[in-house]
Order: sequence, then C-alpha cells, then structure tokens
Amino acid sequence: MVVAMLKVNSKRTIHLLAKSSFKASRMRNLFAIIAIILTSVMFTGLFTVATSLVASIEESTMRQVGGSAHGSFKYLSKAQYDTLKTHPDIKDISFSVVLGVGENKELAKHPTEIRYTSGENNAKGMFSMPTTGKLPQNDDEIATDTLVLKQLGVSAKLGQKVTLDYSLAGKKISKTFTLVGYWTGDKVMQASQAWVSKSYVEKQLADYKPSKKGYDVGYISADVNFNNSFHIESKLQKVIVDSGFSLDDIDYGVNWAYTGNGESLDIGTIVATVGAILMIAFSGYLMIANVFTISVANDVRYYGLIKTIGTTPKQIRKLIRKQAMWLCFIGLPIGLLAGYLVGMLLVPIVLSIINTDVIKISAHPLIFILSGIFSAVTVFVSVSKPSKIAAKVSPIEALRVTDNNRGGKRKLKKGTKVNLWTMAYSNLTRNKKKVVLVSISLSLGLVILNATYSIANSFDMDEYLSRSIINDFAVGDVSNFNVNLNYSNQDTLSEGFFSELSLQEGIESINNIYFTEYEVPTGPRFVDIPKQLAKEYGADSKKVEALERYAQQPKQLLHLYGLDEGALQKLILLHGKIEEQKLYSGKYVIAAPFDAQGNILYYAIGDKIQLPNPTGQMREYEVLTVADIPESISARHSHPLTPTFYLPSQVFLAQIEQKAPMLSTIDVQDSAMEKMERFLANYSTNTDQNMEFESKASLVAEFENLQKTLKIVGITISILVAFIGIMNFINSVITSINARRRELAMLQSIGMLNSQVIRMLILESTMYILLTTATTLTIGSAICYLGLSAFTAGAAYMKLYFTVVPSLLCLPVLLVIAIIVPVMCQKVISKSSIVERLRKIE
Repeated sequence: MVVAMLKVNSKRTIHLLAKSSFKASRMRNLFAIIAIILTSVMFTGLFTVATSLVASIEESTMRQVGGSAHGSFKYLSKAQYDTLKTHPDIKDISFSVVLGVGENKELAKHPTEIRYTSGENNAKGMFSMPTTGKLPQNDDEIATDTLVLKQLGVSAKLGQKVTLDYSLAGKKISKTFTLVGYWTGDKVMQASQAWVSKSYVEKQLADYKPSKKGYDVGYISADVNFNNSFHIESKLQKVIVDSGFSLDDIDYGVNWAYTGNGESLDIGTIVATVGAILMIAFSGYLMIANVFTISVANDVRYYGLIKTIGTTPKQIRKLIRKQAMWLCFIGLPIGLLAGYLVGMLLVPIVLSIINTDVIKISAHPLIFILSGIFSAVTVFVSVSKPSKIAAKVSPIEALRVTDNNRGGKRKLKKGTKVNLWTMAYSNLTRNKKKVVLVSISLSLGLVILNATYSIANSFDMDEYLSRSIINDFAVGDVSNFNVNLNYSNQDTLSEGFFSELSLQEGIESINNIYFTEYEVPTGPRFVDIPKQLAKEYGADSKKVEALERYAQQPKQLLHLYGLDEGALQKLILLHGKIEEQKLYSGKYVIAAPFDAQGNILYYAIGDKIQLPNPTGQMREYEVLTVADIPESISARHSHPLTPTFYLPSQVFLAQIEQKAPMLSTIDVQDSAMEKMERFLANYSTNTDQNMEFESKASLVAEFENLQKTLKIVGITISILVAFIGIMNFINSVITSINARRRELAMLQSIGMLNSQVIRMLILESTMYILLTTATTLTIGSAICYLGLSAFTAGAAYMKLYFTVVPSLLCLPVLLVIAIIVPVMCQKVISKSSIVERLRKIE
C-alpha cells in the first residue's frame, strides 16, 4: 500500500523547522560563523588595501601633477570659458590666470608661478590654499607657500614684505607685496603658486595680447570635475564639441593621477585581483561547504523524518539556505568590521613598498558592499551542494541510518591485521570527500606561506643595486629623482656644493654627469623605428600605430650626455668598443640604441651625426660605438623616440655647453660612509632643499624593507587562510567523534581501553596532517613552483628561489593541534559512563 505524502506549504512551518534545526546545531553554527567571519575579513581587508592603495597613489600623483581636478581646458579666452562652463556634464569648474613666473635669482632652482585664482575651490584643487591667512584681495597682497618664502629669505609671518621679479611682454617687472596668506610647501610639486589679486592681474594684462608661444600668460586655465573619473578624455571632448567648438579650437588635458578613468586597465592588476578574490572564495568555500556537508550527514535521519510528513526537496533546500542566511547576518557584520581594521593595519605596510609619501585609508562604501556580496555569494555557493544532498535523502534509507553505519560500509581485507593504525585508517576513509576537503583547506595556507617566503627571497639584492645605483652615492636636483619632475637644466650642483664636498674625508672618486635636451628635425631613421619594432619584437599593432603617429611630428627631442671617465666606464657596451684616443679627440660620439638589447638602432657605428653648440652652429661627429646608460646615472626620463648620445665631459663642456652637472656620483671609503650620508642629508635639508641624493646603504635598507613588507603581508594572508583550514580540521574531528559516541562506547564495552581510544583518535587526526603535508609537498609545491617560475621569468631584480621549509616548520604546530583536539573531545565524552552513552539515542 502506497501512502501519499502531504505537501507542507506553510512558510511559517518551514521557518519554525529552520529555527529549531538552527538552535539544535550549535557546534555547526559556531564553526560556520567563524568561517564566514574569516572569509569576510579577507575580502574586506583585500578591498580596503586595494581602494586605499588607489586613493593614496592618486593623491600622491595629484600633488606631483599640481592639481586634483579630473581635467583641464587650456589657453581659453573669457568668451570660451563662459561658453564651456555652462555644460550640464560639468559638476564644477574653476580657473586661474597666469601672470608670469618668478625670476628672482633666489627662485632659479624653485619654479614659482604668479597667478590669480577664481576662488577657494581652485586653490584647494591645486593644493595651494592658505592655511594661515587668506587669498589676496588688493593689488599689493600676495599668498604663497613656505618653500617660496624660505628661498626668498622671508619669515612665514603675515604682514611680511615679499618682492617678486617677473617679465611681461619682454619688460622686467619687480613688485613688492604684503603677505596675507601662506601654507606649507610641498617639495614633490612641480611648481609653487604665488597668488595675487584679480585687480592686479587685470591691470597688468590690460594691454597684453596672449600668445601660445612659451608660457600660457594671460590665458584662462580652467580646472574641471565631472560626476566620476571614468572616461575623462571622452567627457572633455564631449564638452568641447557640445559647446560648438572643434577639438582643434580648445586645448585640453587629462589628470593622469586618476587610475580609474576607464581609458585603460592593466591586465596584471586584473589577474592579481581576480586571483586574490578566487583564492579567498575558495578557502572560505572549503570550510563552509565541509561544515554543512558534515551537518547534513549527521542530520540525515532528521531530513528523512521531515520528508515523511510531506516536506518537499525544494523546502528542505530552502530550510538550509535560511539557516545559512541567519549565519551570514551574525558573521558578516563582525567580519566586515574586523576586516576593515586588518586593512587599516596593512595599508601603511603595503604603501611602504612603493615609497609613496601619502597614506590615505579609504572608507568607501563599495569596500563593504563588495565584501558583503562576495562573502554572501561564497556562503550560498558553499551550502548549495549540501542542501541538494539533504533534499535527495530517501525517507526509508534515512531511517535505517545509525551511528554505526552513517559513513557507509567498511570492510577490511581478509587477513588484514586489526590494530589501532588499521582502525584509524578505516575510520578516516569513511568519508573520503571530507578528508580531501580538509586536507586541501589546510594545504592552501601552507602553499601560500611557501609562495610568500619564496617570492620575498627571490628578489636579488645585487641585481637591484646594480640597476638602482652603481656608486656609493648619487647627488643631484630633486627633479632627477622624481619621475614626475623631469630635470630641466637646474644648477643645483653648484660650485658652493662642490667646495663643501671637497672638505669631506674618505672620498675615493667623484664623477659628474652633464645633460642637455633639444629638438632635432624628424628624419627617415625615426620613421623606420616603428616598422623595426614590429618586425623584431612583434609589438602590438596599437603601440606601433601610436609610435608611427609620433614619428610624423616635424621635430623630436634629442638627449645628449657629457660623462666623466668613471661614468663612461659604467656604460653598457652593445656594439663595438670604446677607443679613448678617438673619443677624447672631439670628433666621435657614442650612440644609444632604441631598445635596451641594441637590436634597433637610430645610428650605427660609422654613421655621421650633426650636433649643435650653444651658438647654434652644427658640428659633425662620427658614431664610435653603441652603448646604453644605466638608469641610475641617466636623466630618468625619455620620450617615445629619443635619440641619445654620449660624449666625454671635457668635450661636452668645450664643444656643446658650459653648465652645472645634472648628477654627481661619489665613492667613499667604507669608514667614511656614515659621515658622507650625514653630510648629504644635512646639506639637502638645511642648505639646499632642491638637492636630493641616493645612497647604496639607503637602497639596501629599502630592499630589506621591501622583503620584510612582503613577508608581513603574505604571512598575514597565510595565517587567515591557514586558520580557516585549522578550524575546518577541528570541526571535522569534533563532529566525527561526536557522531561516533555510541560506536566508541561499544568498543570500550568489549574491552578497549580509554587510552587506546585516545591513541586511535590521535592517529586519525595525525593522518589528516600527514595527508596535508603530502599534498603540500607534491601538488601544492608543483603549482607553487610553476607559478613562481612564471612570475619571476620576466621580472626585474628577481631570481627564482623556491623552498618548502616554512610549511615544514609549521608541521609540529599542526601535529600538536592534531593531538590536543581528540584528547579534549574524548575527555569530555568520557564524563558520561559507557552505559549512559550506549543508552543514548538520537
């Protein structure tokens, strides 16, 4: 006789069943909540670090660029500005007008722009808003930063007199102002601002006709912000076209500080971010899925019983998902808060790797929204399969399940010797899937630890130093050490500096590097470079097309170096050899290639090249050899097409240009290293703030800090992932022992000692650790090695270093846990007598 089951349609009934099951599964809930907290901690920490990194780099770059606006319109007339500012896509717009550039001899090393600003928004956007005092209102008022005041020898006090010299229409003007506002200057900015009043600028420019030749004096420079920083360039173009102008009518610029402007995405960043998200989701999945799988296996009779009263598979799946949702409500808020705190601690550590001087910890709502979404998705994906298993439980089969057959049939081969080892192995293999999940979960943290330690030690200090600095010290203008502040003939290394330097003890050698840059006509050699690039390296078509467009420009910039003998010896020879007699004759020059390998040349050995002297007269040189210059003694900037040449400094100064060195390299005796470091630090801080220096010792410290930072971040991630694995392991051991309470009691009832039970349980959990170790050393190591090989293959400063020592050092800790957990569980269970445990029914 077949009895038709009644459908349970009541939502309230399902809610009550879920609630009762939720209350009864305290152990499961505890471990599930821990897993959800850890998963959301890692997601939140990741997004906090990522968004803070972007925000910090953006602000640091904005300060270097000199503004925070999304973009700008340049060389505007008043009529053009009035038309553009009304466009509905513009969120806010402000402007400034350049009057001139400070020409005081004290400001020769410190560019200072004299401007009128439309108001506070513009001044704040240019990081030049007075923090003391106000913006100028009257003709004789001025506001500027402390760096300008220091250069001029003026105290940073309101009411002080400030005299500025500048030129307008070829006429030299000197004006004395009263200081009405100032703020702390920033050395990384390309130029300081000196604000003067609107009325003063209008009077001075009354008869002036602006020209785009040279500086943008007299024109309006408008700073624009949109609702977001995506696709800034296309938005600027839309504003221009919609306002009735052509793109040729209005010059515009995009603030490249905005890494999220949507113009391009770095594939490496995308892969790394997706990889981190998948790793976190996978580690969380392993524990949450295992927790619910074990719970379903333990409650199989319960699901069978509620099926007999008409509960449908769909309702059972809903019942489990509802419990998962409640667990999310508990675990997510804790995890999001804890994760944000972890992120706040990691942000300064991560930022120290890139040496940014801005640390900005983001609290963007997207951090918590994305973390919550990814964590919740991980939870519901994790419970998907266990809920399907529960839904497929047959009521009849479920009622047959007891403590002794819950794991399925177990058979020992005939003749197999029965001992604690074979019993432990038989118990372990009852649920092979659970064993695999736990082992992978534990292995994941160990593999990440191995990878972190290997990556940190793959950085080659000798290679790093050889690329970063080739002498004990390198000294020059601050612009030479900042990629955003290109060296432009500053004479920071003056005779006064070299006089003081000569007084220092322990100096072995000083070598100067001179540099100049000027335009040359674009010739056939430039046009052929893009084709050679495509042929030699199979370059991307877009890159080749961009280079071809650049080669169509009428003129290109040429770089010319003058090198002392010691610096000449540091050149990387690619073709030919240096014949000193010829080189010092003043008739020969060394040419640089287009590429670092020397496969694509602007000029080959024997070619003739015309170079101008200060009077503009051309002088012919023959290419003696082809070589490249180490970055540490170069101008540290280039252009898409930049022919570069090297001359001995004597020839450079005699035939090209008399000027101060761009850079000086200094080698000292080991005993004098610290004294020289103190001298240069004191000079660049107190005597000339426009001077900067690098030292081999500081770069060694920087390198060691990089390794230390990578280890801290990696170990933090490893600990979180490993903790998930350990919790997964502990949960599996505890639930397994609890599920077999009657079985263990039966073994003790037929003579098995409690100590033997404990030893058997210890052997079971030890087998987990041994399997984890085997997985880590085989599959995990293979994956880790292949990943590291790919990562270090094309990376500068890196040589593959792979080790499994960190995971082996963790083995004793895991073994201790494997011993403690079963011992404590059995002690708790043993508080009840064997008879009580045998009588106990589900």
